[in-house]
Amino acid sequence: WQVVVPAALAVRYERLDDEGLFGGIAQVVQEVTATAEYKLGDGFLIRGEFRRDWSNQRFFTGSEPGDLREGQNTVLVGLVWWFGNKQGAW
Repeated sequence: WQVVVPAALAVRYERLDDEGLFGGIAQVVQEVTATAEYKLGDGFLIRGEFRRDWSNQRFFTGSEPGDLREGQNTVLVGLVWWFGNKQGAW
C-alpha cells in the first residue's frame, strides 16, 4: 500500500505443504512478512522488514548445535539505491 508518496507498507503470507521433498521431513511451513519503506530521494530508499517463520515440526536451528525449534524471527533494515530512467512506483 502506498500510504503517502514517499512511504509504503506491505504484508505477505506464504504456506508450503512439504511432503519431505524440500526440507527433508514432512511438514507445513508458513511465514508472514511485514515491510515498511520510505523513499529518501530519487533512486534511494530505506526499508525495514519483520518476518516470522513457523512449522508444525521442529525444523529451524537454535543457538546451540542440535537445538531445533518450531519457529524463528528475522529483522532486516536495508538501504536500496538504484539508477536509470525508472520513475514512480515499481
